[in-house]
Amino acid sequence: MKKLTFLLAASLMTMAMATSCNDDVVYPFGNDEQVERNVISDPQNQFQNDVIKSKFLIPATAMLADNDGISQAIRSRIVNQIDEAEQAEIIFIDNNWKLSDQHVDAILRSYLKGGIIVLCGKDKEGLISFRDRLLNCGCTPQEGLPPLLTENQVRTLNSIFNDGQMINTREDKAFDCIAFSLDGIYCIDFKYDFEGKASEAEYAYSNPDKADAEQQVVESRSYVVNTEDVELTPYNYGCLAEELTDWTQEIQAKKEARRIRLKSGNDINDLLNAQHVRYTYNYAAPDPWHATELFYGTNRITVDYYIHSLYSFQNNKDYYLVRQVMTIENGVVFWGPESKENYLQNYDDKTWSYSYGAFMSDVTSECSLNANAQLLQVAPLTCQGSTSVSTSVSQSLNGNIGASLSANPGATFGINFGESVSQGESVSIPDLSVVFNKVDQTATWAYNCPHPKNRSKSTGFLGMYESYYHDIAKPISVNTCVVEQNMIWEVDNPKGKYMFTGKTNVIPEVLLSKDGSKNDKYVRIDELNLTKQSIYLDPPTRSYQTDWSMQVLKYGDIDGDMTKTAYFREYLHTNFTNTWLPEMKVYDLSDSDTASARSVFGNFMDALRNRRDEMRATGFTGEFVFALKRGDNIISSYIIDL
Repeated sequence: MKKLTFLLAASLMTMAMATSCNDDVVYPFGNDEQVERNVISDPQNQFQNDVIKSKFLIPATAMLADNDGISQAIRSRIVNQIDEAEQAEIIFIDNNWKLSDQHVDAILRSYLKGGIIVLCGKDKEGLISFRDRLLNCGCTPQEGLPPLLTENQVRTLNSIFNDGQMINTREDKAFDCIAFSLDGIYCIDFKYDFEGKASEAEYAYSNPDKADAEQQVVESRSYVVNTEDVELTPYNYGCLAEELTDWTQEIQAKKEARRIRLKSGNDINDLLNAQHVRYTYNYAAPDPWHATELFYGTNRITVDYYIHSLYSFQNNKDYYLVRQVMTIENGVVFWGPESKENYLQNYDDKTWSYSYGAFMSDVTSECSLNANAQLLQVAPLTCQGSTSVSTSVSQSLNGNIGASLSANPGATFGINFGESVSQGESVSIPDLSVVFNKVDQTATWAYNCPHPKNRSKSTGFLGMYESYYHDIAKPISVNTCVVEQNMIWEVDNPKGKYMFTGKTNVIPEVLLSKDGSKNDKYVRIDELNLTKQSIYLDPPTRSYQTDWSMQVLKYGDIDGDMTKTAYFREYLHTNFTNTWLPEMKVYDLSDSDTASARSVFGNFMDALRNRRDEMRATGFTGEFVFALKRGDNIISSYIIDL
């Protein structure tokens, strides 16, 4: 089977022009006499070798057994490699690396500290096996200490691996590369083997000699698209690794922003971290030279979700602010030509077809929530003939508000809004029309760009030949296009967590000419880039618990000495200001949950262990016992021997 070669648009244009001067004929729909497609020589191997533009600057551990593919591309970009995985800020694991129990323990500890875990090449079964090992490690007490994972963290890990977020619905398989951290998930699709049908429409021109000729569809039919295997090169894997470096930089920026978070204004992103999930897909398009084949490679469609989960204690309602951003790299699937003069020529009754495209024709998005939810606001609304649209939404929220724990670690976290929260901005979409529709509580957006259908005709030198010119596509159809949808959902009397479903589609077309000047055929494959994303939304904290406390049950060698024990409590208050909380108020998912309080107590235990030598030097010796209590009940205790 032929291997698809990745070509530059400009190079392909050069080859196509050269073809017009010889007897090679390209048949876009095939022919009884099959003609082999021209192959462009690549003397500089510019599509073979990895091109390193950015690197992983943070401490990294590479558990990579493979010496090629994505493993090698990642390895080439690591600057600060360390062996102590627990101290790494990013850990790479490929499918052939043999993970020991010590590896799993270090991976989990790195993740809990905010580290990024990157899995390469794991199938569905491999993901479940990896999840089970993480949970087994995290739920087993070690050396008399409580388990590494709290109840909420166990739920979060189960959600990440179980809820379809890591499954590529286009082929019902795990994504080729999956990165996850406390701050988000990133799933990357390397290649895509499509099996389906393409539709073809033929237009008749009522007066082909006029530039504004009326066009009518006189025939349309479908045919099966035969896909070709894609052989990824080091260059392609390098491009994928570049995307990973970009994402890790975003994660690091979020961690820094959490430390210096602004507390002014009503924009939700200035107040809270969002749950961030990113999907990157191959952007497949009909091949302008062989419409029954596909062209795709490092061209991408990226779908980002930024989700804020809020709970109003005053109204007993959840509010979900969902922002969906689609970034469509049309430029890589566009092969030209760049001007309408080069579109089509007919010479001495020898027909050669100069196909045009591929160009973006339509973009659609459908969003829903599997709850008895009310869709309060959406943006943008239907708009035509504008160069930009507003995507801003806002919601009035008064009183005490709970927020997502996983996106905003810190169990004592809650906020008070005076007026409203908002998100969104003005987005430039020149030449795109957008139509919004709402069916029940499902929101749909349909973007459309005008087709390049107008033709003109001229006669060449001494009437020896005729040239047919054709309009070119709008710039947004052949360059990077970004569309953004914002929505606010409201759920009464909420319980548990809810699944958000997004369905996105990008429909490219190619314009093919056959039989010289008379018939144009537009080929499109409606479901070629149709994808579905299922995301369990992080639930907000819906319980404000005020009956927690930390107490000292045993004071070591000073136990019973009222003066010295009082001094020790003052020492805790002065030296463990952020972790020692004799009276504690926390936010949690429900009244029966204890995970938030346990997490705060766990932070205090970590601080004690880290400062053991300092406490001894201060003069404290013997066995000290600390307790986490809810009311009069001891929920957890910790013993430290000084």
